[in-house]
Amino acid sequence: MRKHSRITLFWVCTFYLLLASGNLSYGQESGNEDDLIFKLHSDEPVTTGFGIMQFFEIEEPMMINRIRTFHWNNGLGAAPGSIMIIDMNYDEYGSWEATGLPDATGRGNIYWEVKPNVILNPGSYSVLVSDLDSWSTNEAVDYCGMYSVYGVSPANQVVQTQTAELSRKEKRRLRKEERAKKPKRNFWETLDSTLDEVTKVADEILVILDGEDEENPPAPESPFVFSSTTHPLGLEDEFELPV
Repeated sequence: MRKHSRITLFWVCTFYLLLASGNLSYGQESGNEDDLIFKLHSDEPVTTGFGIMQFFEIEEPMMINRIRTFHWNNGLGAAPGSIMIIDMNYDEYGSWEATGLPDATGRGNIYWEVKPNVILNPGSYSVLVSDLDSWSTNEAVDYCGMYSVYGVSPANQVVQTQTAELSRKEKRRLRKEERAKKPKRNFWETLDSTLDEVTKVADEILVILDGEDEENPPAPESPFVFSSTTHPLGLEDEFELPV
């Protein structure tokens, strides 16, 4: 009995030590921090609703390989949407479908994460999410949406193209947008266009043939005269030399 009490006391003390250090708090992120570029976070109680945009600076080209946003939402999390990167001019550098991740206590969709693998040049950038109402914030971070950005120098990692990292859904969306940009034509317009192309090719062939005729003029007429008059002896096609 005393043995079980000691084990229970050990785990209770361990739990409170972890909670005091913040490792089990609702807002604590887990993962490798070696490639962390920027982190806007607070362990104090949070509210929802985006207020102010917080920019981060990079001084050399960096490949952004991971972005994570915090969506506590009273412990309910939020269905993953999209995360985008913008610059100081509010120009968008890309938007990616996020994956929902649990926090340290197992609550689902507390974090949204994307892996853009895009290279950003030196400058100021920020992050936006598709669901601003679920984005966690508080006074400690000046009511900015909480997020973390991870990346490495391109020289230290094999660069993978952004297209290779796109999800199937994103690829279908891009193909659909490309098709929408092309003008739609009915059957008769398509037929007229095809006939115009055929006529153009035929004209080009005739020009080529005319050029060959000019380069290879017909042979001069033969000095021999062929006569088809009837010979008294019944012979035909008599050959006559010119006078």
